[in-house]
Amino acid sequence: MARIKTTDISLEYEIFGAKHANTVILIQGLGMQLIDWPETLISTLSKSFQVIIFDNRDSGLSSKIPHPEAQQEPYLHDMSECDVSKSLYNLHDLAEDVINLANTLKVDAFHLIGFSMGGMIAQLLAAKFPTRILSLVSLLSSGGQANMRSTPDATKRMNISCHRTNLSDAIDAAVISDAIFSGRKNICDPYQSKAAARKAILRSYCPEGTYRQGLAIRSTASRQSLLTQITAPTLIIHGEEDPCIHWQQAAEAHNLIKGSQFWLVKDLGHDFPDWFIRKLIPSLLNFLDKSTN
Repeated sequence: MARIKTTDISLEYEIFGAKHANTVILIQGLGMQLIDWPETLISTLSKSFQVIIFDNRDSGLSSKIPHPEAQQEPYLHDMSECDVSKSLYNLHDLAEDVINLANTLKVDAFHLIGFSMGGMIAQLLAAKFPTRILSLVSLLSSGGQANMRSTPDATKRMNISCHRTNLSDAIDAAVISDAIFSGRKNICDPYQSKAAARKAILRSYCPEGTYRQGLAIRSTASRQSLLTQITAPTLIIHGEEDPCIHWQQAAEAHNLIKGSQFWLVKDLGHDFPDWFIRKLIPSLLNFLDKSTN
């Protein structure tokens, strides 16, 4: 892995595949790290593309943006009850981070795959930098709305992820969240969840950063008018059982982005179960290949 400084932000990133190939940049979701991408997805994509994954600011090994000591009060509240005026950045700033990363790595044009919050960032990039974006995959993300439609249980788990605790309790909380985010019709493997949570938390534990990313989402106004400006080939994929972002919000993105494709996946929640990855990979490769040609 490597780290580069883009303006005043340092981003941890990793590159797979051949440099001469077309590039795919993957953008992670709220509180997620680059190691959270399914290994099968990265290894398969890298056979045909140069694949860039990275930690967003305030997650993983990238820069943390702490509040001044006098402004620590926001962390006492749930993310869903926070004062958005306390936000230090918004989704547009996170989109600029991606462009700065691409510029620093001398990548002129690229495909985008964004998961959840990463999909929101990817949508902004496609709207604001049309000459740079070869295609857009919005994966389990919203339709540019100012607010997400989440179930009470999912909202509770996202709030819990923003509160600092000890290692054991943080791992246990992540396992419970995985089970809830997977939706009503899926059974999460608790052993896999625990191993993944432990690996991620030992690499970087920054619930305050997750809180600040949540503030960034909530402090960004509706982006729906920007979605109508997207001209890149677009594939929108969403889970019918997603408790974090209701599938109808993703369907709005499909209605706003002219010529976009919409794939509503039966029984899928807000995660990457093995059965979904097996379906996802051939669909992604087909879409990316057509978009490249």
